[in-house]
Amino acid sequence: MINCKFIMPFLKIYTTKTSIIFILLLLSNWVKAQDCQNLTPQDLNQIQNYAEAIVPIVLFKLHPAPANDDERQERLDSLNFHDYTAYVELLNNVGAFINNTSQEQQVCFYKIADNTTVNSWISFIYRKNAPTSESLSPEFQKGIGILAEINQGVIDPFRSTEQYLLTVKGLLAYTFAKEKAGGRIRMLLGPSLYYSKQEVDVFLTTRAEVRIFDIKADPVSLGTVKFLLEGSTDLDGLWIAGPGIGLEFPQFGIQLLHQWRTGSASNQLELGISYRFLN
Repeated sequence: MINCKFIMPFLKIYTTKTSIIFILLLLSNWVKAQDCQNLTPQDLNQIQNYAEAIVPIVLFKLHPAPANDDERQERLDSLNFHDYTAYVELLNNVGAFINNTSQEQQVCFYKIADNTTVNSWISFIYRKNAPTSESLSPEFQKGIGILAEINQGVIDPFRSTEQYLLTVKGLLAYTFAKEKAGGRIRMLLGPSLYYSKQEVDVFLTTRAEVRIFDIKADPVSLGTVKFLLEGSTDLDGLWIAGPGIGLEFPQFGIQLLHQWRTGSASNQLELGISYRFLN
């Protein structure tokens, strides 16, 4: 049988150590509570929402944090290149967090986040990369891109001469913007194939796209609504031109076009989907 004289001292040491750890945990939680206790429920809820938006991106995509600003910028540029949606979301959230919170709210956030990596990234982004545009629409990024599009429609709708129409377009695009994103105007040019009456015609298509407004779940942009103005012509001098409306997400989009035609047909409708490469 084991002698209790030898066990009791070890039990006392273990119990004392456990009690100290438990007291320290209680003290830590109490300190955190003190940093947030003066906030209203609405302010605390706002801070928790920022934490839920910022922390996952940092921990899953930017962890561990590099040691210096140059390496941090490389990591952020890499995120910008490989996952631009997450990049925009992170910058928007950090910018909104800094601009829309008080010092008490920020102290509370740092305690809730309770992670050196998160806090260092917030500090770095605010110092180096805080967005200057109110809207970093990820759909209208500055520079060259390619838009692939397929539409189905009808020529002379609601008439006896009504015909099925299929169009396939590959358009080279350039988006004008002062920053990396947040542009308003995009110009496009490229070939398009028109299939109707069991014939395929090749057209040269030009298009202008104008971003009207973004669809937001503040402070993140989910997509954008755009106005389209398109014109196409073939070698025989046939013209097809008219306006349209589109809904574009970071890569995919849908569009509806109503165009007038020269020649025997008067107008046509097109409805389809698109995929944007590069920007």
